[in-house]
This record gives sequence, structure tokens and C-alpha cells, in this order.
Amino acid sequence: KGIFGTIELGRLKTPYKYMGGVTYDPFVATNLEARGNGGQSKGEMGSGNAFGHNDFTANSIAWKSNNFSGVTIWASVSLDEEDSTGAEVFSDGDFSLGVKYKNGPLELGIVTISDDSRDADAIKFFGQYKLNNHTFSGSFEAIDNGAATNNDVDVWFFGYQGRFGNNSFV
Repeated sequence: KGIFGTIELGRLKTPYKYMGGVTYDPFVATNLEARGNGGQSKGEMGSGNAFGHNDFTANSIAWKSNNFSGVTIWASVSLDEEDSTGAEVFSDGDFSLGVKYKNGPLELGIVTISDDSRDADAIKFFGQYKLNNHTFSGSFEAIDNGAATNNDVDVWFFGYQGRFGNNSFV
């Protein structure tokens, strides 16, 4: 970690999963979470892990920039990885890259992911605005699952969270 940002090695979370994704969902890690239930992508990105979208990626290298006037960059690339049966899960060149701008109550960004082993690519535009006790979130994902599946998907997510006294409404 230094003035250039942070370098991480090992089993890591991906920018695609966390930028405008699970961080916007107040029900994440519950049965009501948007991811995989039609509100955010998960299973729509092919079978299995789809480059860490359901889990973390092993054998990865990531760089997270420091904040430069509200802009942060997060890049992650995976090395060859095999599952317990020896089948290739990720291949060289799989990556995720995101850019986020945050200034006061406004957050906007774009993040992409490429998974060569599944011929899957996706791009997500996301944003959030906080106004006093109210938070408005949204994202649009365009997923290309490749010629083999012919299963391209667009996923929209809109969220609202409001705090009124001791009560939170979502």
C-alpha cells in the first residue's frame, strides 16, 4: 500500500461484484438479496462462479487506486485456475475493471468483467445519491454470455432506503 494505491494478491473479491452491486443491496447475504433474484446479476452470467460474482477469485492480482479528486480505479486479473476436478475455471486474460466517481452525496461509475473460459462479458453502469435520510441506488447491467449460450441478458436494479426515526424502509 502506498501513494500509488493498493496491490492485493490471492483469493480476492472482484470490482464487478462490489462496485454498484452488493454494496447497494441492503438484503445482501439473505434470501431477499437482489443478486440472483432478478434485481442484480448472478446466475445470468453463465454457470458457476462467473469470475467471482458468486464468490471470490483465487490466484488473482488486484490494484486499487487511491482517491484522486473523487475518482477511484479498481482492476483485477485472474491467473489460470482449476476446480477440484482439474477442469479450468478461469483462464489467462480474465479481468474486471471499474471506475467510480464520488463527490459528496453522489456516486457514479462503470465496471466491466470478462471471463474467457465461459466466453462471458458484462458491463455495469451504477449510481447512488444520498439526500439526508434517503438513499437512491440504481444500476444497469448488459451481459453477453457468448455465442455458445446465446443468452444475453439486461438487468436493471433500482433501490430506495429511507430512515424514519428508528425505522428503515427499503
